Amino acid sequence: KIVYGTLAVAAEFFYPPGVYKLTLYNRERADYPFIHPNEWQHATMYSYFALSGWVDIISQACLPRRVVLVESIAIALAFYTEALLLYSHMHGKERVENSVHSLLLLACFLVCLILTAEIWRPNDPVLWFAKTCLVMTQGTWLLHAAFILY
Repeated sequence: KIVYGTLAVAAEFFYPPGVYKLTLYNRERADYPFIHPNEWQHATMYSYFALSGWVDIISQACLPRRVVLVESIAIALAFYTEALLLYSHMHGKERVENSVHSLLLLACFLVCLILTAEIWRPNDPVLWFAKTCLVMTQGTWLLHAAFILY
C-alpha cells in the first residue's frame, strides 16, 4: 500500500516527465482558483491508502502487540475518503463519466459498509468474504472505467 500510494501520488503530479502539477492554486488571479483539482483529489485518495499501509506496519512491527482495530479503522477511513472523493469527482463531467463514477461509488460505498461492520465484528468470515468480493469488484470496475474513459 505504501509503495503504490506514494508512486501514484508522484505520478499524479509529475507524469508524464517534465510535467509539474504540484501547484494548488493560481496566485496570479485575484480569486485564487484551484489548479489541477482532479490530480489533487487522486493524490488525496492515494495518500490515505499509503497512510493505511503505514498504520499496518506500525501496528504489526513496531508496537508490542498488534492493534487490529486501528488497522481496520485506517483502511475504512481510506475507503470512506475514496467514496467522498468519488461523489465530489462527478461535478462538471460528461454523462458517461458520471455513470462510471456512480457505479464505482456504489461499489466503494458497499465496501465502506462492510469495513464499518468489520470494526465491530472483526472475526466474521461472511464479512471477510463480502469485503474480498466487493474490493475485487471495485478493482475490476476501475479497470473498466479506465478503458471506457481513456
